[in-house]
Amino acid sequence: MGLTLAGVAAAATQPGSGVVRIASDPTSGPGQHATAVEPQAAAVGASIVTVFQAGRFSDGGSETIGFARSSDAGRTWQPGVLPALTSASTPHGPYDRASDAVVAW
Repeated sequence: MGLTLAGVAAAATQPGSGVVRIASDPTSGPGQHATAVEPQAAAVGASIVTVFQAGRFSDGGSETIGFARSSDAGRTWQPGVLPALTSASTPHGPYDRASDAVVAW
């Protein structure tokens, strides 16, 4: 049985749980909120980059692509969304939906 986002959120508040929230869904449009799905990650040395769909639509795609990066082997994280990609991005981009994010190194 997989861990749900609610379970991760609850565990992230428990000291010593070993779970760290590195990003969250910042969208507020018509997609499903509190979603961060289809994650991908790559790491080289102490640098880690991960991407995911944020604001998932039930019929495919998402409002935008979120990311989180760490330069200290995961001790601290800086989250964000890809700029100028979709109408939910800042600045706004040309697309209504995004999908299939991947990290290549």
